[in-house]
Amino acid sequence: MIQIYRNNQPFFALEDVCDGSKMSQQLMDHHYIVLKFSTEEPVYFEIGDSVEIADFGLFVLTSAYFPKYNETTDGYDYELQMDAYYMSWKNKICKYRPQYGANETSFKLTTSVSVHLNVVLSNLKALNYKYHNKDFSVDYTTYNKEVFDTEKRFLIEYSSISIIEALNTICETLDCEWWVDGSIIYLGYCEMNGQTTFEQGVNMLSMSQSESKSSFITRLYAFGSDKNIPSGYFSGADADVTTDGIATDYLMLPNKDVDEEGYYSKDGYIENVNVVKSDSQAIEGVVKFEDEYPKVSCVVSAIKTYESTVDNEDGTKNTATFWQVTSYDSFATNFETSWIKKGLNLMIRFESGALTGMEFEVSFKIIDKVNYFEIVANDTYGRTLPDSVMCPKISDKFHLYNWDASKITDTPLISDAQEALYARAKNYYKKSMVDNSNFTCVLDSEKFFNNGTYNYHPLGEQVKLINPLFSETDKDGKHYRNSRIIGIEIKLDIPYDSPTYIVGEKAAYSRLGQLEDKVNSITVNGLQIGGASGGGGVYIIGMNDTTPETDSNVYSARRTRNSFLSKLHPDTAQKVITFIEGLKLGDGEKGIDANGNAVLGDVQMVDAVLRRIVSLGYNGATQQGFGIVDRGDGKFRLDINDLQVWGKAVFQELEVRKLSYAGGNVYLSGSGSKIFKTEELYAEAGKLRGWRCWLLADDGTTATQNMWRVGDQARCQTFGLANKQKPTRSWWRLVTAVSEENVVLIDELGNELYDGKKFAWIEIAKDNCELGSDVPMAGDTIVLDGNQNPNERERQGVMILETTGANTPRIVAYKGVVGYTHEGCEVFYLSPQGSRIVSTSFEWVSPTGDIIHIVNYRGEWQSGVSYGYYDQVSHGNGVWLCTNINGSTTEPKEGNADWQLVMKAEKGEKGDDGVAYQVMITSDTGTVMINGSGKMTLNATLLRNGEDISDTISNNSWSWWRQSADAEDDAVWNRLHEGVGRSCLITRDDVDRQAQFGCRVYISDTKSINSK
Repeated sequence: MIQIYRNNQPFFALEDVCDGSKMSQQLMDHHYIVLKFSTEEPVYFEIGDSVEIADFGLFVLTSAYFPKYNETTDGYDYELQMDAYYMSWKNKICKYRPQYGANETSFKLTTSVSVHLNVVLSNLKALNYKYHNKDFSVDYTTYNKEVFDTEKRFLIEYSSISIIEALNTICETLDCEWWVDGSIIYLGYCEMNGQTTFEQGVNMLSMSQSESKSSFITRLYAFGSDKNIPSGYFSGADADVTTDGIATDYLMLPNKDVDEEGYYSKDGYIENVNVVKSDSQAIEGVVKFEDEYPKVSCVVSAIKTYESTVDNEDGTKNTATFWQVTSYDSFATNFETSWIKKGLNLMIRFESGALTGMEFEVSFKIIDKVNYFEIVANDTYGRTLPDSVMCPKISDKFHLYNWDASKITDTPLISDAQEALYARAKNYYKKSMVDNSNFTCVLDSEKFFNNGTYNYHPLGEQVKLINPLFSETDKDGKHYRNSRIIGIEIKLDIPYDSPTYIVGEKAAYSRLGQLEDKVNSITVNGLQIGGASGGGGVYIIGMNDTTPETDSNVYSARRTRNSFLSKLHPDTAQKVITFIEGLKLGDGEKGIDANGNAVLGDVQMVDAVLRRIVSLGYNGATQQGFGIVDRGDGKFRLDINDLQVWGKAVFQELEVRKLSYAGGNVYLSGSGSKIFKTEELYAEAGKLRGWRCWLLADDGTTATQNMWRVGDQARCQTFGLANKQKPTRSWWRLVTAVSEENVVLIDELGNELYDGKKFAWIEIAKDNCELGSDVPMAGDTIVLDGNQNPNERERQGVMILETTGANTPRIVAYKGVVGYTHEGCEVFYLSPQGSRIVSTSFEWVSPTGDIIHIVNYRGEWQSGVSYGYYDQVSHGNGVWLCTNINGSTTEPKEGNADWQLVMKAEKGEKGDDGVAYQVMITSDTGTVMINGSGKMTLNATLLRNGEDISDTISNNSWSWWRQSADAEDDAVWNRLHEGVGRSCLITRDDVDRQAQFGCRVYISDTKSINSK
């Protein structure tokens, strides 16, 4: 969601933007976003409305905007352009000292870059422009890299220009760039540390070249100024030079032989033999350097001043200060009036000090036999100078011009100036012979996506472009060119969709230097170079010419006809043609898009190899249209709603599926569904509160009710998923709302989806859930597992057939599930590891209808304990069974109708020695075991005259016997249990319907005691 603000308050929320919304930025040119969207009713935006977009910054509406009415939709379409916050400065005039209430909009100022920028900052402060409540500041050192002299004073004429234009003017004068990052205004060369790589076919889809912004020159005619050049000095054999038809004496290049780099100069031009191998390859250009001329630097040694009354233009008079400077250098001391060129005023130019770069007319005077140069004040630099602040000082450097350099004999003054011109021209030539193009690079969307962390590149980032079209190769043999990012264009609807970067130099102005003055028309030795005719320097590439194409040469008509396809006539392409954005046919309704998807009329094919056949609007997820598609394993799947076969259908395998699971447990509960799709639900504050889950309820043949109720607990458990990171999905959440009627789903245009099938829905809570629950998703199978409504107790029970998890397979039932746990809710469970039933009674009925009672042995009887029907206890040398259907708390004894004596230990007979022996048998689980279930351990005790002497009898003296309906098997059993000790384990294998067990103890070789 994009929130637009007015006066720092939310004004308009934009849920989504349409295709065509973008952010575009180019160094010193523009920086804006375009928001494309539509509304039913018009929205009235005002200048100053703002929006801040993550990763892109703050943008402001800087001009009035009105939408377009759409007759088709009866709504309003917007392409709202909002500029970067600092671009709003274009609406404000730059004023002089606005912090003091001054409103001068036209003024001149000669000062250093810091003072010029303070003018800009004072305007921003007076207008209360801030960035996130932070005042703006400037930085002209970090990215300077010797681009300009920070101490140099220069003139700027502020002629009612905007703050943006003021920054442009400052940078044009300094031959630098400006850009804004946050609250900092930077001046310098916009190039950051570090380098990224754009490689064709790796992370770059395409690269196109834009028009060069400086001339491509291979033969350069270079001239200096005509200052201090003697009249006719270069006439005769050297050159006959005219500019625009007027004879002029310019400083010219010296004639030089080829140097080690291949450079040489003659007849006023410089070129390189490795670049120009014949006159036909020479692309000529001309440049004039106004600050290159013979000059002698002097140092101010003494200064005189005096005041005098001067007449003003309006007839008034005022007192002015006059400045006179001299130098002890030989040039100044030997200077004569006759040296001044006729018709010109002698001029002084300061090379250092407060007047650096400034020029003034001077009058030559001899005072007390000392040569002085009196400065004629002017207001060229914004105020009358010199004055008391900006004035010459001792040790300032200066030089004079408009004097005849031939007056100094026996000095290399002119030849030195020619050498300086040659060095300047050589440097210019090196820049001019390199094609200074910009390149528009479209990056690969998948690489840019970077797993959701978009791989943005900032303005000024250094780039290594790798593309076969470049001639230079790196250590890996790849063709490359180093440059930087000067422009960006990113789509706002899908930022990773073909992001575009412009790599190269800015278009605002050339970086070759403001003192490099191009000459419109110049004639050297009768040859005209340049000029308004437009023919000079343009090379024509013919039919078989292998000259590489640049922005400074052209194809001939015949070469053009044979190289490019015609728009007007039938034509044949000799090579493969790639259409990056697709191909339109006829009226444009049919064609092939960039992904190879075709919309065609009737198609007749002789042989065809197809990877995919789908209908218009095919969507497998929403079951729309039809398709024959790759299912991912090299085999294909037919997606279609109905299949009608007119002939015989032969299936190698036919699978009819009603329901399938990836694994898990079967729930038997009051409701269950499969989620078809989900939608996020938000509270008014924008916080996620839950999900609406759509459930298929009517497929056109069978309609079902929505069995879910508010308060239900919906549970999802899926096992065995292919995702190794998360092989299971599990969530258990509260149902907060349910639909009452089944509905058809429609799209935003009102079209029915999913062939008109009807759906019910439930709403699932976000926070009321089992800890660690996953998010509901389409395809989840859900069941009812508990209910939090105290009046819905019948929905709080569930039975589960478990095949996954511990102790499985298992059948388990729960009741009273009112939270996200089954603890304490078990009714019963059946498992190979054990079974348990929680019930007030249990009846077993025989095939004849008789009730088979299950005896529950409770151990030794305890006073005060309540015993149930058919509980069994040991008490008073007997085993008792509770026969009261309502249970009993009374003591088992003779005469108590609640209890039945089932076993009693009788007193043994006295032996010959007068001693009475008795064998008693007890069980750990009672005396009754139903065939086929359970087990019990019988323990025998030997009493002599009532005293337990069992520990004095060895284990091999104790033998057990069984009596059942199978006497033969009893004999075998008895032999196996002779001399086994006083304990005997009885299992279901030892009992066939009914059996009686006893124990015989051998106390001597002749005497044994048997249990009764």
